[in-house]
Amino acid sequence: FETLSFSKASTFNNCEKKFSFSYVEKIRTKSGIHAAVGTFVHLVIEEFYNNENFSKLIVKNYDSTLGYLETTFNNLWPKYKRRLQKLFNEESRKPEEYESLEDWVETLLKNYMELENQILENQAMYQDLIIDDSIKIFNEKQFKQNIKYKNKDNNEYEFELRGFIDRLILKNQPKNNLYSCSIVDLKTGKPSSFGKKEKKDQIKTYQFLVTKGKNKEID
Repeated sequence: FETLSFSKASTFNNCEKKFSFSYVEKIRTKSGIHAAVGTFVHLVIEEFYNNENFSKLIVKNYDSTLGYLETTFNNLWPKYKRRLQKLFNEESRKPEEYESLEDWVETLLKNYMELENQILENQAMYQDLIIDDSIKIFNEKQFKQNIKYKNKDNNEYEFELRGFIDRLILKNQPKNNLYSCSIVDLKTGKPSSFGKKEKKDQIKTYQFLVTKGKNKEID
């Protein structure tokens, strides 16, 4: 393979047959509602932070259902609702805790805003993640790096390692003589899936790509 990503390597580690179906035989599978909802939620958040005035919009007091994400959601929802609703109607494993598709999506976006509020209320603990005028945000940023290796016969090969990072936060703090870069991966799955080794390996892979492999202290 000329290119490799964390998801591709993870698929191989978890199930070689699934890897073969997906990347060798290239058998396409139908997108499920869970993945589609996750993609839509990512899109709403990404579009909001692409707005030049996002830092000013966040601090405003909104009485609407989705707060500062309301306008972005309303702009995107009509375009994607029909396809998402079709997948939702066909899905046999719908989350039972939501009354409707819209309730599901809105709950995930509210959960996201709640997390951001927790970060703001605990600034000392999350200094590198605070959203203010001192930061620069990149959404869906792709990084690449060529990796060389030798096989057991000592023949040299090369492949390109790729990764798409949901959010990269660059923060300049001249007073502390500090310039930080924070890698954020957005998850819409249940919290029980957070913190597992695979999730940590994903972030470490992104850190390796961002630092061009120069930072050995990846933990």
